[in-house]
Amino acid sequence: MRARRALLVAVVATLTLVAAALPAGAVEAFGSVVTVTEPPPGCAIGIVNGDASNGSGGIRGFANFIGPGCAVDDVWYVASAGAAGKELSPYRGQVVASSQNFTAVYVLYANSSGSFLGKRLIGNGAYGAAQQLSSTIPGAVSPRAT
Repeated sequence: MRARRALLVAVVATLTLVAAALPAGAVEAFGSVVTVTEPPPGCAIGIVNGDASNGSGGIRGFANFIGPGCAVDDVWYVASAGAAGKELSPYRGQVVASSQNFTAVYVLYANSSGSFLGKRLIGNGAYGAAQQLSSTIPGAVSPRAT
């Protein structure tokens, strides 16, 4: 009986070591690069800082185009074909993140005054007033009445 138990422990330990040593499953190869939008006229892109998501019939998001001839703090709304293209938003700063739901596309961005949340309605393209989330003072958040 003890020999069987010892053999079972040895087999389980060996299988655990073998399983741990196997390589992880490889990620499938990515597809080809897809251009969502072109840079603004006169802008030679060095870096694109932005975020976009796929939903509600298209890829939508916000981006900064950085390079010669680009206005670094311009926050551009970008979208795939059939989802309204590209336009300069009223927001200024560096894009941190973007998301969308069925009604709007949201952008989290930051500038020298703090961090902000803005949105663009999908239905009519109207921009909402930016909501300041924090100031540049570490940990400072403006109080809001509920």
